This record gives sequence, C-alpha cells and structure tokens, in this order.
Amino acid sequence: MSTHKATVSSPSNIAFVKYWGARDLDQIVPENPSLSMTLEECTSRTTVEFMPEEGPHEVRWRASGQRSLVEAPPAFAERVIAHLDRLKGWAGVSGRFRMATENTFPAAAGIASSASGFSALTLGVLAALGKDESDETKSRLSRLSGSGSASRSVLGGYVRWPAAGLDGEAGNFAQQIAPASHWDLRDVIALAATQ
Repeated sequence: MSTHKATVSSPSNIAFVKYWGARDLDQIVPENPSLSMTLEECTSRTTVEFMPEEGPHEVRWRASGQRSLVEAPPAFAERVIAHLDRLKGWAGVSGRFRMATENTFPAAAGIASSASGFSALTLGVLAALGKDESDETKSRLSRLSGSGSASRSVLGGYVRWPAAGLDGEAGNFAQQIAPASHWDLRDVIALAATQ
C-alpha cells in the first residue's frame, strides 16, 4: 500500500442539552442524551497522511496566533496518538500516520475544539485509508476518541446523541434530527481581548 493523504474540515458544535458524564468511560457512552447545534464558522482543518511502514506517528498543530506548524504539546499529542492507534486497529492496518491540524477559532475557549478536532482526525484517517463509511460509523469512531461531543460533530445541523439504556438506545452514535435550515438560530461569540 502506498502513501495516502487527505485533508478534511469538521465543525464544532454547541450543546443545548449536555450529556453530563459517561455511563461507560471506556466506551464513552453518555449518562444522558444530548442535543447540539453544529457551528458553520468554527471548524478544525486536519491533514492526515498514512504511511505503510511502521514507526512513530507525527502530530503537529498550528495554535492560535502561530504562523507555522509546530510539534503538538505532549498532552494533546498523547490523546491524538491513542486515537490514531485505535483507528489503526479498527481498520486492521499496520503503518503510521502523520497529521497536522489547525482551528479557525481558539482552542480551550469553550467552543468545543476537541469535538471538531477529534471528528476531523477521525474523518481524515478514514479518508486517508480510503474508507467510505456511514455517518453512524463515523460518529461511533469519533466518539471513541475520548471526546464524546465529537460524535455529534461529524453530522451537520441539529444533532441528538442518545444515552445508553434509554428506550433501548445504545448511545453509540449520534443522529441528525434536523438540517441547519430547520431553525434560524445563531451562535454569537464576542471577543473581549485577543491576548
């Protein structure tokens, strides 16, 4: 298998109703159902390259205000590497990934950058591996990143993530309940300072 590369964007989402913890932390199954609105302007753009030879994954990012890509901080890189290994195992491939990511909005600002980031990572890996999966599978795999909200970011519009055990639902994947055009809602973000 030769090198394959893909660049994807994935939106963040803001929960109207939060899932308030996981019933199963290993599988990231929510305690309660949640409902969110997908944001059009707040996105993560991620490039993933798959290389068939074994070796360490490479994780780079461009933080807010940076001009170039740099090696990602250890805490972030560890989460990304764990998810890359998980996706590699799911796909049944050996090899390594090189990934680079950036957001159109500040991380750690309460705008769910982990949701957009880990859904973009998941979608980028699937594209780099040539996997054309259903929205259900994309949502399920994004959820396993450790960012449960990432399961909602792979879908547009208004999204529901059910909880395990409620009305026979497993809580394994999110479902779009309405397109973005269904309700004319806006999420307004006011910048008080840039530094």
